[in-house]
This record gives sequence, C-alpha cells and structure tokens, in this order.
Amino acid sequence: MRLPRFVVALTVVTLVGAVHAEEQYQPTIESLRRHECPEWFRDAKFGIYLHWGPYSVARQGEWYARKLYDEKTPEYKHHLEHYGHPSEHGYQDFIPVWKAENFDPDALLALFQKAGAKYFCPCAVHHDNFDLWNSKHHEWNAVNMGPQEDLIGMWREATLKAGLRFGVTTHLSRSYTTKGEYLYAFVLDWPGRRIVEMQFLAPGNARIGRIQSVELLGHKGDIQREHHPDGLRVTFPKQKPCDFAYCLQIHLPKK
Repeated sequence: MRLPRFVVALTVVTLVGAVHAEEQYQPTIESLRRHECPEWFRDAKFGIYLHWGPYSVARQGEWYARKLYDEKTPEYKHHLEHYGHPSEHGYQDFIPVWKAENFDPDALLALFQKAGAKYFCPCAVHHDNFDLWNSKHHEWNAVNMGPQEDLIGMWREATLKAGLRFGVTTHLSRSYTTKGEYLYAFVLDWPGRRIVEMQFLAPGNARIGRIQSVELLGHKGDIQREHHPDGLRVTFPKQKPCDFAYCLQIHLPKK
C-alpha cells in the first residue's frame, strides 16, 4: 500500500463544518449567522485537516499557484529553473500531471482513526481556485481534469465509513489580496465573455465599503460590472491583456 504525498503536515483544525448538522442552512449571510457550535465538536479534542492539490506536483507549498508568478519569491526562481517562465509553463500546466493515481482514502482514514482523530476536514478548494469535487460554477475541477475523480466525495465516503465526522474547508477568500484601499483578484483561466461573479463582494458583506471602480490590469478602457445582490459581477473584454494571471484591481475603501 502506497500513501499519497501531501504538501502540508497534518494539523489540528479549529473550525469545521460537519455533515451531521441537524439544521439546514441557506446560502445567505443571514442564515449562516445562525450557526452554533455543535455539541459533538465541543468534546472533539483532536481532528485532522490537510491540503492536497495540483501544487503538490511542484512540492513547493500550497501557495505555489500564486508565488510562482511573483518575481520576488523563491518559488518564482524555482519555477524558472525547473519549468521555465510562467508565461510558457503556468500553474494550469500542473493539473494534467497531478493524477492522484495512488490515492487510497480508506488507508488514510484508518491512519487518522488510529491517531485518535474525531473528525477530518480536507481543503476542498485552495487559493488556486481548483475545486476537488464536481463543481458546477466552473470547469476547473478534479472531475474534469487531472485525477478525473470526485476527490472530496471519496474523502467523505471514507471518513464516514471510518466513523469520523466530516467537513471541508474552502480558502477562496485568500484568492484575493488587498493593498491599501485596493483589492486584487486573480483569475486563473480567461473567461472570455462569460460573467465572473465574486460572491464575497455581495452588498450584504458588512466588512466592505462601496466599490468605487474595477479595472482589469493591462486592459485599456472600462469593463462592464454589476453590483448584483449575489456579488460583484464582471464581464471581461474580448481581448486578453496578457497570457496568464488576469488581475482585477478593485477600489474598495475600508469601512
């Protein structure tokens, strides 16, 4: 039996969403605010959480999708040395190489159970925006590409079979970064004329101020945007401003 190699060591998780929740939630901020810590979690002293994704190919950490494009980072230098310039070999080129052919969730959950874990939470999507389940909101997921398997579904089945509680983490909020009053949102794949929706910029988010402007770096001229109740919706122009790492600069004064 060969266990897959993970980038980040197993750690104790501090927040988990359990599938055994009795209350049903709606995809709204108001509904999620009614969440209370379940009783089982108060008594679960140890759980396991991990990262695993296409970034595992380079073995340079789970932030590789971002740092390989930053000329000031060691990851950028590593990428140049081993793969070439990011414009010629970008992060998306790791996806078909990451096949997860040795993935054995049952063996791993047996190990977690033996260690005394009461719950297990894999990262379902990291800052690379690559979903590890059969997601419907875009095509960049582990069912369509790479392993061509519903990895989160496989994790869940193995976890429940082992008698542990199951949850997932999503890290999309840190797919975006701020500098002063500006937020920079990166899009991995060119969306063409399709609408890109950023739900964390919905009007119901009490932590943000009013959006003043939205620019696509490298593009001359305005871009279409809509302040929809579900989030900021942006329509990209016909012509690409570059060949990789499309970046939106959003003027967002802090409250």
